[in-house]
Amino acid sequence: MTSDYYWYLKPRFYKDQKTSREVIKRAIELGCNHFDTADVYGYGQSETVLSEFLKVNPNIRITTKIGWNFYNFEVKDKTKRYLLEKLQKNLELIPYKQNICFSHELNFNPTYLDFALEESLKRLGRNYIDILLLHMPTVKDLQSNQWEKYLIEKKRQGKCLVYGLSLCSPIEVYTAIYSGIPEIIQVPISLVNNEPMLLALEMAKSKGIKIIGREIFHSGNIFSELKRVLPEISNSDISKSLIYQVLENQIVDHLLIGCTSTKQVEEILNLTNIYEENDPSLNKNIKIAYEKIFSDANPILPTLDSTN
Repeated sequence: MTSDYYWYLKPRFYKDQKTSREVIKRAIELGCNHFDTADVYGYGQSETVLSEFLKVNPNIRITTKIGWNFYNFEVKDKTKRYLLEKLQKNLELIPYKQNICFSHELNFNPTYLDFALEESLKRLGRNYIDILLLHMPTVKDLQSNQWEKYLIEKKRQGKCLVYGLSLCSPIEVYTAIYSGIPEIIQVPISLVNNEPMLLALEMAKSKGIKIIGREIFHSGNIFSELKRVLPEISNSDISKSLIYQVLENQIVDHLLIGCTSTKQVEEILNLTNIYEENDPSLNKNIKIAYEKIFSDANPILPTLDSTN
């Protein structure tokens, strides 16, 4: 896998760890050298499964994200009541700091982040993270420059090589830029209704911030929707065209791609000549179909995916 592509696994995989392992194994066999995850994916299971492969593949790079609290740690009183009433989880009976397998609130307090980071490092079996991201901080969280001070300190301590933010909207990108300078940001990328995000990303790039684009396949839903409009096209054609069209504008430095099966892994990682094999006619037809899908306001194709 070239440096233009990063890799991540979707949370729904982790109930089937056999599939997760098969996907990771095949990806590594085909040259994938960077996996993207988060502590909240599978409530730690994603990092745990990846650690098995890191032991025998020490050169693999890891991006992980922290900030979603799913522990019995720094839980607000109103959240405790909610957990008791709705989920029958009495935190008084659960060991302090234990994983409760339920993400109950965002927490970017340095004390919590330190705890979450150390838990991620233990699960991954490493003493540093290649790319450490804060996971979807809100505009309010970003307005304070405390997030930047925290991440700079983690890099100084050797806990990460690169630091940044996983964001969802243009306003979050602008707020991050005005309150501090992340080294890298991860954002959703769409082929339609994307002008506000592209403008925000252009400003980010002017500040020297690297861009990771994600969710170009909309959690996999785009394949069936495009085939409904263009039944003759293959998944491979769709993947190749969408990847080419996203990379063509040169706003994205890296493209993060999620896969659900070994077959999809093979289709994506065998796309070695995206530029040479570019088909303008196919790209045009897919772009038109893509725009039609979104103009119909199909509810299964969200432009933003809150699980990332």
